[in-house]
Amino acid sequence: MEHRSLAAGDYSLANHEMEIAIERKSLSDLFSSLGVRRKSFDYEMERLICVEQKHLIVEGTFDQCLHPERFFSKIHPNSVMGSLISLAEEGIQVWLAGNHRDGNRLAKRILERFIEKQK
Repeated sequence: MEHRSLAAGDYSLANHEMEIAIERKSLSDLFSSLGVRRKSFDYEMERLICVEQKHLIVEGTFDQCLHPERFFSKIHPNSVMGSLISLAEEGIQVWLAGNHRDGNRLAKRILERFIEKQK
């Protein structure tokens, strides 16, 4: 495993950075990104859209996305869901992983599957 800055996303594979990228967000980070840090988030997503296989893993459930107030966020649930739907329409696969541990497992499996398909 190599740690370095990527043009898009939080995870990728060496020499495949423009073929696959995964962005991960905790719920609090997602809510913040869709609210006060929206400009920065939009820039992150613009870079991610340029990648062939792009994924956004949210470390939360559908129900949690509908109740941002439980996480001390003032963002409206319709804004959260509308933003996630817009990302999917842009070709970003949005995954609701449930929690951090399952987000790790999902990211690992997505990258393993990409490697398998390269053989």
